[in-house]
Amino acid sequence: MGGLDLEKEIIYVTHSLLNLKDGGFLLKDLMTKGSIREIALPPNLIPLFKRYQVQRFRVKDLLQDEWQDSNYFFVFANEFGLPYYKSYPRTKWMRFLKRNKLRYIRPHDLRYTSATFLLSQGIDLKTVSVRLGHSTTRITADIYAHRTQETDCVLPRPIPSFYTRNHDLIAYAIHRE
Repeated sequence: MGGLDLEKEIIYVTHSLLNLKDGGFLLKDLMTKGSIREIALPPNLIPLFKRYQVQRFRVKDLLQDEWQDSNYFFVFANEFGLPYYKSYPRTKWMRFLKRNKLRYIRPHDLRYTSATFLLSQGIDLKTVSVRLGHSTTRITADIYAHRTQETDCVLPRPIPSFYTRNHDLIAYAIHRE
């Protein structure tokens, strides 16, 4: 079962979300067994997730019968505990970029950035491949290894402190709307 374990500081990725035309959703199996994975959360994000979880439980208690969640903890969920439609996180992302006068990058580009950064920091290919849910390290190498070689010499060194320095900005952006 997928979910968020804040004691172990892990997100379990076990399904993908399929939005239905009628507004409903299905949780479907991931494409490969390698896609099922555990992702360690950065320690500085744990308090943010804990506050969010407490807030969600309070709303659930207030709404009682109107609360419609499943047994999953959806990070992008509406006030009733159900997952947002797939375009909603992108819409929020676009607002965040505009409000903070940042250039446009696709949310998926964050995945590329993360993988490239991890490889450039010497994290082994197998570990990065597992984190991304790739079925083989070859997929990871084909997509990301050349980027690491090309960008290593120009990669800014202060990136590791980004999350620490911008924790409040990230928390504010997630909970603003």
